[in-house]
Amino acid sequence: MAISDLLAHLRSLNVEQLLHEKTLPAQRASFAPWPPWVSENLRNSFVQNGIEKLWEHQATCANTLHEGGDVILTTGTGSGKSLAAWLAFLARREGANPGDSCLDNVSPTALYIAPTKALARDQATTLTQWNGQANLYLQIAPVDGDSSSPVKKWARTHADIVLTNPDYLHFAILRSHQLWRPFLRGLSLVIIDEAHYYRGVLGANVALILRRLRRLARLYHAQPTFALLSATTANPAVHGRNLLGGGRTLRVIDRDTSGSGSRTVLVWQPGKIPVEDEENQPRFPAIWESARLMAELVNCGGRVITFAPSRQGVETIAQLARDHLSTRNPLLMPKVAAYRGGYLPEERRQLEKDLRSGKLQGLSATSALELGIDISGLDCTVTCSWPGTRASFFQQIGRAGRAGKDGIGIFVVSDNPLDDFLAHHPEEIFRPVETIVFDTENPFVLAPQLLCAAAESPLTSKDADLFGQASEQVTKELLEQGLLIARPGGLCFDITKPFSPWEKVRIRGESGQVQIIESQSAQVLGTVDSKRADSVLHPDAIYVHQGRVWQVLRREEDVAEVVAGPKNLRTRPNTDTSISILSEQADPLSVPAGISWHYGRIEVQTTVTSFDLLRLPRHVYQATFQLDCPTRAFQTTGTYFTLNEEVIKHLHFDDQQLLSGALHAGEHALIGMLPLVATCDRWDLGGLSLTQHLQTGLPTVFIYDGTLGGAGFSRHGFHQLSSWLDLTYQQVAQCSCTQGCPRCIHSPKCGNGNEMLSKSGARDLLEYLRESFYETIS
Repeated sequence: MAISDLLAHLRSLNVEQLLHEKTLPAQRASFAPWPPWVSENLRNSFVQNGIEKLWEHQATCANTLHEGGDVILTTGTGSGKSLAAWLAFLARREGANPGDSCLDNVSPTALYIAPTKALARDQATTLTQWNGQANLYLQIAPVDGDSSSPVKKWARTHADIVLTNPDYLHFAILRSHQLWRPFLRGLSLVIIDEAHYYRGVLGANVALILRRLRRLARLYHAQPTFALLSATTANPAVHGRNLLGGGRTLRVIDRDTSGSGSRTVLVWQPGKIPVEDEENQPRFPAIWESARLMAELVNCGGRVITFAPSRQGVETIAQLARDHLSTRNPLLMPKVAAYRGGYLPEERRQLEKDLRSGKLQGLSATSALELGIDISGLDCTVTCSWPGTRASFFQQIGRAGRAGKDGIGIFVVSDNPLDDFLAHHPEEIFRPVETIVFDTENPFVLAPQLLCAAAESPLTSKDADLFGQASEQVTKELLEQGLLIARPGGLCFDITKPFSPWEKVRIRGESGQVQIIESQSAQVLGTVDSKRADSVLHPDAIYVHQGRVWQVLRREEDVAEVVAGPKNLRTRPNTDTSISILSEQADPLSVPAGISWHYGRIEVQTTVTSFDLLRLPRHVYQATFQLDCPTRAFQTTGTYFTLNEEVIKHLHFDDQQLLSGALHAGEHALIGMLPLVATCDRWDLGGLSLTQHLQTGLPTVFIYDGTLGGAGFSRHGFHQLSSWLDLTYQQVAQCSCTQGCPRCIHSPKCGNGNEMLSKSGARDLLEYLRESFYETIS
């Protein structure tokens, strides 16, 4: 079915559900001639591959890299960023002489870094094709943690191009750089693909890993150029400098000159559930609606990816889509599958292959597949709830209609404040993308990275420019703790310590893995990071994997044993949280009206206390069961505010129950809207509201980063209070409900089951916070 026919079919399903439609027009391509330094042989090899001319941004990028300059290229999905980054290196290697390198008799090498293993391997496939067509005889090695030992050993000594991810760069290449000496001595190009992906704790860690790479390149007298490839970002030059550190000036290329088909974006709300009370009809969950749309599109012959907000959501969407097809076209049921982290490597590889070949028509996936894996021929994407950032959303819809074809992107609205705000203010979806936020000065990130750097090569005073001013204080503390020792060449890691510094780095903020074992066969089904394990792998928790439902039989610290579980039930954890304030990290903002805003370092203690049993398909509450789980504590950063007695009286919050409900609801609303200000989603954040905090002695509301040491999100909110408060107040005030709902103050991650909430109290509180802040800055 043609795209126009698919659109017509979608419009015919239910006019009331289609809230907004916007067509992003097709773009005419603008071309540039091949650079004169590209040989006829190399040019002809690309022509044979269907690339007859370069787009202007490709030529500009390639010429900049050929001249030895660093570049950040920020253009849309399918705009040929890979060719732009690789062309100068391929041309150099084609005509390379033994002395044409950074050291005599050393051939130029290149390192490609992608956020996922799948993307690195996909890029290796493309490079291998180009290599063969041009007869370049380059040795290309995709290596990661799944690679065999012989492959890793061969790559160290023979590879001209290594394609990997930040994890392998950290744990293998930098850690064992002496073994990689032949490769690092010739390093002339470093490509950082999907650079916009690096935010929060991951962004901070990757930035510091890249600085360690720069140190070792300098050690081996290599002078690589850097090419950062990214989706559109609000501040590409700043983001590039933040990733690479001091001393690098990047040329920004942000005008996309590639040709593209039109993309029609639909904002879609779930349908109403048939009930007797037609005036108060609830709507189906976004997951159910997304699955129905995917089934509709597959049944019409379309090829579609549905992006889900969680691993469990991925599994649920795939199963529900198959259920829809079972009553309409059962033969299509095998053409729908799920794809997410936690699968074994061979499972992921096969799913990618089946999607490329067309064996699969519908795939539900997490954000991993929004990245640049070359999967062409897709007609439509379905985004189940807002993915957190505009950059991510446009990456997702860019997966449809590639190679100049038209495509469709559907945003299915969830019941949460941010989604509801965007549903009623769709113009916000198409505003400029957000600023990318991460914090390389987070001591919980910086300290272990500095230990790794010291273990790789002694730290000297020159490294302060590379790692930032905060590194001087952190280095001093590490020296006082005896983790670093002074040597004539600089500060070195004390190798007598009973741990490896590389193992102390949590690149993606994870805290280890818990294996999921099937009870009878002892087969490993998958993994879950330890931070989430108490919530999703507690005793009797329901866990979904590849459409199969499991129930946790017993749980140890790093292993969960599961048995077959009931298909129509799901579980939802409830948590108890407390917070201790450790230090202020910014000057408090005291408002004369009796409000004080703070940003600082805190310690969060959480305990999973119970779980709710829910029945599908509408996640209907059945019962609550108590749990005996350990308390987990971690340090992070947060923004918080306090109210004095005068404010309480002014707002008529004398009743403790009303005060508690207003603070709790206000906390939920602030968390729900912060993602529109910072590059995060609500699952990156945590919150707590108290009518009297032990340390402040006042009513206090905390909004904090949910990762160890902090990620910079709450700090960004602190510095953007005006926008944050304004958006949050608008959403609560304009929501049509009377008592509160998921569109304004209810939260899917509330540890208290969304009890003790006051919408009217939250509205009054947020209005007062906003107006008092305006008075302060005016």
